[in-house]
Amino acid sequence: DFSQQRRFFSRQRRFSEDFSRQRRFFSRQRRFFSRQRRFFSRQRRFSEECSRQRRFGKDFSRQRRFYENCSRQRRLGKDFSRQRRFYEDCSRQRRFSEDCSRQRRFSEDCSRQRRFRKGD
Repeated sequence: DFSQQRRFFSRQRRFSEDFSRQRRFFSRQRRFFSRQRRFFSRQRRFSEECSRQRRFGKDFSRQRRFYENCSRQRRLGKDFSRQRRFYEDCSRQRRFSEDCSRQRRFSEDCSRQRRFRKGD
């Protein structure tokens, strides 16, 4: 009877030890899973931040290209207006020289006519 009791208690002790071992195992597993979940959420946030940065970088380079284009266009516009002024100056000079030659021809005609009259 006593030995039966002893066996019963030892079985119970083993059972409780198994139970506590199991409990420790499950708590360890729970900690492991929570750590893993935190790690994955951190990794997800990091990758989201990376993609956000990449999008921002693309936007930034797009904006930079836009501004570079604007300044290029502005420089081109300045060059174009400078060129236009140059051509306008050229045509003004040409008209002026044509006027000068016309005037010269007119004065030559006048002097010719004066000489012609004197000879008359």
